[in-house]
Amino acid sequence: MGDAAVVRPGWLAGPVPRLEPGDVACWVLKSRAAPAEIDPGWAPGADSALDRCVRRSYRLALMTPGRPCLLWVSGAHQPGVHALGEVTAAAVEGAGGPVVGVRLTRLAEPVARAELLAHPAARDAEVLRMPAGSNPSWLSPRSTPPSSTWSARPGAARRVRETGTPPPAQPRLGRWLPVTDSRYRWGGLSWVLTLQFFVVEAIAAARYGGYSYSADVISDLGTADSAARLLMNGSFVVQGLLIAAGVLLLGPGLAGNGGRLARVLLVLAGLGVLLVGLFPSDGVTAVHQVAAGVHLVAGSIGLIAVAYAVRPRSEGIGTTLAVLGLVGVIATIFFGSAVFLGLGEGGMERVAAYVIPIGLAVAGVALWRQKDDWLALTNPDGTPSRRQLREDARLERAQRAAERDAALEAAARRAAERPAAPARPTPAEDDDDFDPDDPWAPRRR
Repeated sequence: MGDAAVVRPGWLAGPVPRLEPGDVACWVLKSRAAPAEIDPGWAPGADSALDRCVRRSYRLALMTPGRPCLLWVSGAHQPGVHALGEVTAAAVEGAGGPVVGVRLTRLAEPVARAELLAHPAARDAEVLRMPAGSNPSWLSPRSTPPSSTWSARPGAARRVRETGTPPPAQPRLGRWLPVTDSRYRWGGLSWVLTLQFFVVEAIAAARYGGYSYSADVISDLGTADSAARLLMNGSFVVQGLLIAAGVLLLGPGLAGNGGRLARVLLVLAGLGVLLVGLFPSDGVTAVHQVAAGVHLVAGSIGLIAVAYAVRPRSEGIGTTLAVLGLVGVIATIFFGSAVFLGLGEGGMERVAAYVIPIGLAVAGVALWRQKDDWLALTNPDGTPSRRQLREDARLERAQRAAERDAALEAAARRAAERPAAPARPTPAEDDDDFDPDDPWAPRRR
């Protein structure tokens, strides 16, 4: 972006570039209202001329007529891109604030938010990376997929196909698993169902004579001495499959470095507990112990990685997952070091193991609700919500601070480059005009 100033207001907003005209390939107008609510007669494939409310900022000067734009709908029902078109009139002051004129073509099939998160080019778009950012948002040339990925999509407008600025066609995970909102529901359900472990453990422990949650480890419930060993070992195998299935289905929601690390670690955790079920502790002991260790370590650290992946969407959930993961890591270290702190061997192992299904269930519910209404960015009429007003105010303060710092640095550079003035001769300590024998004599000026 050339010499554009970059502001870093905090972890939620992330880096905020001060845009130049060449940085913007397409403007993104946000709304919580669906196209049918914005214009009741707006049918799929039809055009509609609209005046959309926008937030007052320097970006409005860059929204010149003819620039491509799209309509981003947030909320619980089909969040994503619902219409494509172009700016028809520059921003003017309306009754409730600035408004900009646009002409949009409603898509026959909206582009889901999950599709953009899964797309390697679009996932870095500001509207996804900084969901509480300004309205309008924008797509850069780098985060805008090529037009060939869009032109095959039904309902696309000819004008927008030629610009090559809209979001991508529906990506797939491999050749058989499309990215849809239902993936989040099934993925979240997979992680919620990992709580089955507690139910099966209670049944197996009840059928194991004299079993102690404090003194006996979990693996004892899968040995030949346990009457419900097949049920317990089957639960271990199912647990591994549920963890891996959740990772596969919720992959687009686990973005960033934290998300990529979480996917690897949780797959290892799922594989570990699956092997625990296939190789009981009274069978191949070495494999069982290594698999159990991998499950505890990878699962706990994986929760911390998931916390970083979901924290931009909910700080409370991210903090909860980070605390659970940290407790799991510490308990795993204590369990491996035979430091039980009065809990007993089985009690310390349960502290290390229980946080994993609890954390996965919390994360599964959070990602199940992978909707833009979490942040309530705009009101139904397109005006900014309180949260967006607060976020925009914070961004503006950070931008002003960056501009002030840039001005001070420029002034310092100009001062350093200015040629130094010739030094003036300093008078001698003893004035030549002073006559100590006649102090009343007149002096030369």
